[in-house]
Parts: sequence; structure tokens; C-alpha cells
Amino acid sequence: MTTNPKTSGGARWNFLGLWGSVTQTGGDQKQAETYVTNVYKNVDNLPKDAREASDVFLKRDQGDVLLNYENEAILATRQALAQQKQATAAGLLPKLSLFANAGGSSNLSSLGNFELGGGGCCGCACCCGSG
Repeated sequence: MTTNPKTSGGARWNFLGLWGSVTQTGGDQKQAETYVTNVYKNVDNLPKDAREASDVFLKRDQGDVLLNYENEAILATRQALAQQKQATAAGLLPKLSLFANAGGSSNLSSLGNFELGGGGCCGCACCCGSG
């Protein structure tokens, strides 16, 4: 589950995160295009914004993975814990966050600078498994 890049700025970061996960680990532009195309082929629904994507994923139980802002995963975890859904909460926070920085680094690619971090960078795009 991810949002629609035509309607959501966050979805554009998701796209760049997918692309950068290939190009920043030694892949070329063609490999990145193939990877992103294959990911989007597996997305059945492209909600208009981050909150709707979280709702579709969590409340309607659609999708296997939520590609969204980490703050959405944190909010969903808090809601699951408040509802005594320990198993749901355990699967929401990512093991890895992708920090997308469009800042002034000297090693920027043509699509952005991507750094892999160990989580905790609120507001960043991340992958959250459903359990």
C-alpha cells in the first residue's frame, strides 16, 4: 500500500525511496525503473494521501506492506496499543527507515540523496510490514 504520486507529495518521496534503494546500492537507472514498475504493479489501491493509505492498510486490512511516513506508523502503533492489539502494534514500526534528504550534500544523485538509517527519523518514508 502506498499513496498516489499524482496526489501526494509523500508518495513522490516513496517513489524516490524505491528508486534510490536501487541506484544508491549499485544499480543502474534501468534496474531502478524495473524495480519501481514491479512494486507499483503489486499495488492494488493508490489512496490520495498518507492518512488514507494508513486507514486502508490498517482498518480495511488491505495490502501486505505499508510504504508511508514513519509518523503514520507511530500513530498507528499508538492506536493499536490503545485498543489492546499487541500483535498488530508489534508489526507496525519498521526495522529500517529510509531517510530521503534533498539537501546540499555533495554526493547527490540526479534524483536525491538517500541514506539508510536505523529508524527513528520521524516524518521519513519507510516500509512497515503488517505482521
